Parts: sequence; C-alpha cells; structure tokens
Amino acid sequence: MVKIIKLTPIPITFAVILAGCSTALIGPPDNKAKLKTQFICGDRKLDTRFDGEKLFLSIDENPPVTLELAKAASGARYTGHDGEKPLEFWNKGRYATLSMGEHNHLACLQYDSDDNIYQAQGQEPGWQFTHAGDAGLLITNYGANQYYFPALERSPGHITAKNAGDELAVRIFQEICHDSMSGLPYPDRVELSINNERHKGCGGKPDDLLRNTHWQIEQINDETLADHIDIHLTFLEDNAIAGSAGCNRFFGQYKMQEYGLTFTPLATTMMACEPEQMRLEQRFLNQLQDNISHQFATQNRLKLFDQKGNELIATQIK
Repeated sequence: MVKIIKLTPIPITFAVILAGCSTALIGPPDNKAKLKTQFICGDRKLDTRFDGEKLFLSIDENPPVTLELAKAASGARYTGHDGEKPLEFWNKGRYATLSMGEHNHLACLQYDSDDNIYQAQGQEPGWQFTHAGDAGLLITNYGANQYYFPALERSPGHITAKNAGDELAVRIFQEICHDSMSGLPYPDRVELSINNERHKGCGGKPDDLLRNTHWQIEQINDETLADHIDIHLTFLEDNAIAGSAGCNRFFGQYKMQEYGLTFTPLATTMMACEPEQMRLEQRFLNQLQDNISHQFATQNRLKLFDQKGNELIATQIK
C-alpha cells in the first residue's frame, strides 16, 4: 500500500541559485526588515531571525548566537562564533548551509512547520532525503554529495524532480521498516534513485508508530501473564505515557532516541494488591527504567527490550 503525503507549500522567501542554475539570488533583508525563518539540517533544526546585517541563530532551541553579514559571491553569508567554535550560515533562499567548525558542514532546507517535513534515510552508504512543501534536499555518500530540488512533482506514494541535470525519483510504501543499522522502526519503506543510482531505506517519523496507541502487555520475558493480570500502557500526545502496572496506575514522559526509547522516572499510585500482582508490577516497572529498544513483530505486536535483554511483548488495543 502506498502512502499519500499531503503537505502545505511553503511561501518562497528568496529566489534560489545553485551550480548550473541561472536564477538570480535575492540578498539579505533590508536594514529595516526582521524576518524569522526555520531550517532543518539533517537531524538539527534552526530558528533564524534576520535583522539588518545581523542574524540571530538558534540551533536545536539553544540560546541564539549573533552572526554578522559577511562578503559572499552569492546569497547572504553570516559568520560569527559560538564560544570558541566558528559558525557560518550561508542563506541561498530556501536552501542554506551551516558550518560549525572546520569539519561539520550541513545542508539545510527551509520549512514552515513540523507537519510540513518528511524525511527518509538509509545506510551503506549513508543518505538522507528531506522535503518540505514543494522543495527537496538529498544528501548521499555520508554528506559528500548534495542535491537541491526547488520544485517537486508529487503523486500518491511517488515523488520526482529535476534540477541542473539531476533526476530524482522516490517511492514511499506504507510498511513498517527497521533501520538496517540502529534497528529503529519507521512507518514507511522508501526506495530512491538519483541519476539512476538506487538507494533503499526507511521514512517518516518513528514517533508516529507509537503516538496515541494503546498496548496490552502479554508477556514479561518468558512469563506469560494470566488473564486477571492487567498491565497496559498508552503513548499519548506530547510524549506522555500512562497506564496500569497491574495494581497501580503510572504516568510519565518518554523520548524517542536514535536507538530507541527513554522514560522519565515514572510516578505511580501507592495501592497494595495481591503478592503476585505486585511481583509482576515491579518487574514491569523496572524494565521501563532502562533505555528501551523497540521492534514491531507485526503492525499490532510490539516488543520492548532493555539493555540487559529483558523483553516485554504487547498487543495493540484498538
């Protein structure tokens, strides 16, 4: 089954120029303008505010750093320092580059909101595709090759684009896909080709597989739970988690990491129940205190593993 992606186009703030393109670039905003924009650079997000010849740059919600307008053959280039680390942000319309030190250079794409972003990635060699609105950015060979596409053509489960002699084709299938390196599950399987060079990987947001889902724990390690033992958990909005540990209710927060889930210390009620219920409840809660890897055996069957190899098996409750 292919997936239809509906994204809202982002208003174009600048015209774009890349190697091989003839479109003229618009420079930085005039001295009276104060323009706020957002960029995504791989796994990092930027908030930028242009104010005359200054740029206030915040990376991953950290306090903003002030950069100054510098000379550039094209676009709007800003330089400065974050502590002792040199920073450079080179804005070329909806496409930009961020350099942090000598060896960390990221390609960036402007976006309007998180709902407008779709990303896919794969391994060996590493690649990542990002699209926001009608624009797309492809990084291949661990960042060595970068391709910007200002205008994507989209149909159900299919994206194509051409720019400066480069041709892109992306197919998106709504199937659970596990990253070949981390094992992290994603909602989509993705096939991509750039100039007839083919890549395979996963796409979508891993959080979407868990958000607003309800799970009944059936097994803790090799121990199958009796019917009267009710242990369940729900992944809610805003990374909240809640449920029943068998006797007491619990609630807390979870966070999706590159290699799985982490949980805040869970708060619970303080009731006492039968010894068997309390024993299983403690086993369950102890396993949620560790970093958790998760896999989907099927669409409706979830496995959670802690760092010691302990396992929880759950079935989705509709």
